[in-house]
Amino acid sequence: MKIRPYKPEDRRLLWELYNRFLHRDRLPEKAFLEYLLMSPNFQPEGCFFLPGRPAGAGIAMLHRKAFNPWTEIPDSSRGKGFLLPLADSAENYERILAEAERYFRKNGCSAVRLSGLGSGVLPNCFGRDEYPCLVETALRNGYESVHVSYAMRCGLPEYEPSEKIRKKREELAREGVIFRTCAPDDLPGVRDALENSDLAPYLPLILEKFSRGRLEEVVIAVENSGRVLATCQYHYAHQAERVGPFGVTASARGRGIGLVLVAALLEEMALRNYHCAYFHTCDEEKTRFYAQNQFQVFRVRDTLEKILH
Repeated sequence: MKIRPYKPEDRRLLWELYNRFLHRDRLPEKAFLEYLLMSPNFQPEGCFFLPGRPAGAGIAMLHRKAFNPWTEIPDSSRGKGFLLPLADSAENYERILAEAERYFRKNGCSAVRLSGLGSGVLPNCFGRDEYPCLVETALRNGYESVHVSYAMRCGLPEYEPSEKIRKKREELAREGVIFRTCAPDDLPGVRDALENSDLAPYLPLILEKFSRGRLEEVVIAVENSGRVLATCQYHYAHQAERVGPFGVTASARGRGIGLVLVAALLEEMALRNYHCAYFHTCDEEKTRFYAQNQFQVFRVRDTLEKILH
């Protein structure tokens, strides 16, 4: 039997395969539809299934839109292809890699990354302990690790901010900076804050919280004047205990606001009886920052890329 192309009626099947084979990155069906299938960078012609149950699928994406308003701007050139391989064996991973690479070459790509595209929700790296067959097969087929990412989490029942963080929060309060949940009147200030940080593309996520009556899931740092200096959120990507993104305006950096913001978010979640807080990706330098709020690394992953000749 031959590899077959994706059809509109395959939407639920593709979601089920995604959750089966990328079991450490499961997504609710709504999030899968919103962040992948509705993405301007998803092309049905780049998606295909292996024969069998099916035995797997490949989701090949091209960088056609430089700006996806729901997520971050992809860190890539238009000459790179992005692939989420879903398979049950090394042999089937190899078939997916080969088929996707043909598709990327046909579309003028000079490199391929094993990653979702344009979404901090979709996986952009893979752990050797979590997906050994995927990673080992990719490495055997010419892929290399170009970046290492860390996922971190913090237990909330026992969480208490350190004395250092409590003192910093008191100091900031004397300067007129307080930390609290977001209210509708704060939205113009949140917009201005995001536009002056590296998180401008995430503004629609805040507006989505507003439209659903869930602004209490957004924590902000705000001056007495009403100027918003920093934002973060939980229940990210429809996953209750997932947090992020954290953003501090450029003019407010270096004052410890980010450190206290993280603590304020964790305290808010603890008050609402959440058991933990976690996020999927940061670099090694950021692990030391988050460790000050008792986050611990629970996953190490590689970003895998291959040059297409």
